This record gives sequence, C-alpha cells and structure tokens, in this order.
Amino acid sequence: MTPKLAANMLRFMGWGFILFGIIFVTIAFAEFDGFARNMAPIFDWTGGIPDEGLTREARWFAAIMSGLSAGFGAFYVFLVAPLLTLENARARQIARRGGLIAAFI
Repeated sequence: MTPKLAANMLRFMGWGFILFGIIFVTIAFAEFDGFARNMAPIFDWTGGIPDEGLTREARWFAAIMSGLSAGFGAFYVFLVAPLLTLENARARQIARRGGLIAAFI
C-alpha cells in the first residue's frame, strides 16, 4: 500500500468518525429528543427505547463519546494522514506507528 493510498483511507475513516460524533452528540441535548429517539435504535441494538425521556447518564455518555469519536477522527484527518504523505521517511514512520497504536488502543 502506498503512503498516499493509506493517507486517503485514513482521511475517509477519520471523517466517518467525525460525522458519527456529530450525529451522536444530538442525544446529549433535550431539544433534539425526537431526532435522538429515531437515531437511538441504530446505536443501541440491544432493545427498544423506553417511553420516558433519556436519562442524565445517557446524555453524559453521548456527550463524552461523541467528543472522543470526533477527536479521534480529527487526529487521523489532520495529523496522521498529512504526515504519511510527507517525503521524510522518519515522519512517515512516526505517523504510521502513532496511528497504529491509536487504532489498537
């Protein structure tokens, strides 16, 4: 795999994480409960959504996880992918190792 192809794949994956984070954060806000209720079955496939409102813990979880997801995507899009396209072999090696470690963890 060429460094350019790897960088493009990481950019695509990173933007997916960012988009997921933006959609997932709607669960954290009471104003978007209708949208969140429609999206919740996609994120929670274990059972039905209860009729009562989402709990405070569910809203906190959504806020934290959406931030982590978007941050992880931004890490790949704006840091790892550009470093992979550099001509400097040492920079590519550091980006490759950092990206693999982040993905593994």
